[in-house]
Amino acid sequence: MSGQAITVKIHGREYTLSTIQDVEYTKNLAGYCDWMMKNLASSSGSTDYLRLTILAMMQLAHNYYQMKDAVDNAGPEMEAEIKRLIKLIDKSNKDGGKKAKKNTA
Repeated sequence: MSGQAITVKIHGREYTLSTIQDVEYTKNLAGYCDWMMKNLASSSGSTDYLRLTILAMMQLAHNYYQMKDAVDNAGPEMEAEIKRLIKLIDKSNKDGGKKAKKNTA
């Protein structure tokens, strides 16, 4: 599968990438990386590109693992909430069906 070449700018540097993803999605990812690098540069006062890149990678890894832990630990609660919502939908469908029959009678 061949990718489409696009150019993105991250923290002042242009990169030509080949992507099989949607171009706008890839640009959004690059925009997020750009924002992260600029934010870290501002908060740390560093201008060292490699240092900022490592800090950004560490922050992204941290964000990933926080989300992964939240999803992994939400299992039983999430399942209970899904079951509750399904019951509400079923009840709503049953009640709606009864009202529709009354209105047509």
